[in-house]
Order: sequence, then C-alpha cells, then structure tokens
Amino acid sequence: MTSSSGKRSASYWRERSATLPAFVSPTPEVALQHRASILWAPKEELPDDGLQDYLQFAYTNYSIEEEQALYILRQQSYDLTLARDRLASIETARGCRFCRWRAKDLLHICKALKKHGVDYEKVGKGLPHIPIADMRSFVKFMKVPIDLI
Repeated sequence: MTSSSGKRSASYWRERSATLPAFVSPTPEVALQHRASILWAPKEELPDDGLQDYLQFAYTNYSIEEEQALYILRQQSYDLTLARDRLASIETARGCRFCRWRAKDLLHICKALKKHGVDYEKVGKGLPHIPIADMRSFVKFMKVPIDLI
C-alpha cells in the first residue's frame, strides 16, 4: 500500500490477477455414467431374452426379486448358467426364516446377546419358543460381531 493514498492502482491488480482457463466440459462418456451404473458392468453383452428368463426363473422358483437376482448374477461374474445354479443355495433376506420372527423377538434377542454375549442358554431363557440353534444361525447369518449388536 502506498502511504499517500492508501489505495492501489488498477494496473497493480491486473498484474497480480489470476487468469482463468477456458471451461473444459466433461467427456460424454463420463457425463453419462451414473454412480449406480458402475455396479452393472458385464464384460460381454448379455442376451436380453436369457436375462429375462433368468429373472423370471428366480422369481417364480425362489421368490427372489429382480434386484437380488441381478446382484447374484453380478457375484457370479455375469454367467447366467452359474447364477441360475447358485439360486437354490442362496438364502435371501426375504426367504430367510428370521424375517418371520416378530420384531419384539428380534429386539429381545439383540439386547440379550449384547448383555450375555454368546451364552445362548441365557439368551434363550427369555424366548423359549425360539430354538437355540436358530439363534446361533441368526448370529452367523447376520455376520455381525456380538459387541456391535
């Protein structure tokens, strides 16, 4: 700053100003790709009729909805025959027997597991109508450490 006027001249600011680069628009491929589309990226193009048959087979035979069936297909590297064979052995959340439990029971089990740990005898005393083996498989199915429940 100059002591006489306290202001700087316009040429001073022009010399020190930054020049902005020209706007570069994103390429069309990047602009069209949505985050959700990254999940579905088969290496080869899948036939539409084969994909529709797979989805129909999953729903009619195993009550597996489209999103779950597509996720299973993705896990099997987009191989339709392998995914169709795998459908029988996969237990989805909808077909899982724990979904038939009442919400009160699930809440009670989680609280008891937090309190007693994996002592299923103590956990089962509060819910005698639920077998201990089902409680064990519930903990394995959920794959959650007891201390996080």
